[in-house]
Parts: sequence; C-alpha cells; structure tokens
Amino acid sequence: DESYHWFREAAKYGSKSARKALKSTRVLRKIRMDTVDHEIPEFDSELVGGMTEGQLFWFAGAVVAMVMADEHIDLHERSFLHSAIRLVKDNKKIQELEEYILRWQVPPILKIKFNKKDKVYLLESLLNIATVDRNFDESEEKLLYEIAAAIDVPTEEIENLIKLGHKRIEQFRANQL
Repeated sequence: DESYHWFREAAKYGSKSARKALKSTRVLRKIRMDTVDHEIPEFDSELVGGMTEGQLFWFAGAVVAMVMADEHIDLHERSFLHSAIRLVKDNKKIQELEEYILRWQVPPILKIKFNKKDKVYLLESLLNIATVDRNFDESEEKLLYEIAAAIDVPTEEIENLIKLGHKRIEQFRANQL
C-alpha cells in the first residue's frame, strides 16, 4: 500500500517510470486479490504437474516475459500472469517475478531442458499469450526465438510457430472487417 501511494505521487508529477510501476502494482494487487487455490485454467494441469520446481519457475518467467514484451497488459494477459505466479511455490521466487512486473521488465530467459512434447506445449502456450491481445509484434517474435533457443528447439520449428501467430492475427483482422 505504501509503494502504491508513492508511485501514485510520483506519477502525479509526471514520472513515466512511476506510471508504469503504478500500472504494474494495480495488476499485482488484482492478482493477489483473485488468488484461489484450485486448478490453474490457462495451463495444462497434467503437463504442469510433471514439471520440476525449476521448470515451473522458468516457465512462469517465460510467461511474464511474454506478457511484458509488448509493454501492455490487457485483461487476458493479467489472467496469464496470475496463473504463472501461482505455478511457483517459493515466496522469494514469486517476489522475483513480481518485481519484474513492477519494474516493467522482461525476466531473463536461461537455458533449460524439457522433453520434446513439453517444448511443443510450452511454445504453443507462449504463442497463445503473445496473440491473445490480437497483436503479434516484433518484440514478441524476437522473444519466441530467444525462448526456443533456450529450450533447444530447431529454428525451422519456431519459424513455423511464428507463421502460425501471424496467421492468427490476419484471421482475426479479416473477421473484424
């Protein structure tokens, strides 16, 4: 509450960083208020249930990175952030993810091992997050390449996934006309 007050005061005086932090603080407040201990709907519970704590933290960080990549958090992306943070059980790691959101920063994407089936699911999930706002920009595309490299996905596979992302956006725009 105190940080919210000071961010609001700084935003009143024109601080762009404070305005971003204020938006992030609102998102985090909403996430904490909505926390319920039941299944995490945005992610396949069987897949998530088979991940190690390290893999869960990495995946949650990748979700946060994908949401933060376009510097905008819409209602659907807020839901993904909520679910990603709930994947992590360690309070220090939760705080680390929340600080990336507060600072409006993209967490680093480190190398990690997943089996082939999980890699496909993870990338498809991240593509869903990138396109949920009906936009798929260069920063999100670049991040998908970085994530694919971190989990050892061949370039051809990620290129096909990126084409799918652009196709989804084209279809959405065509349906809007």
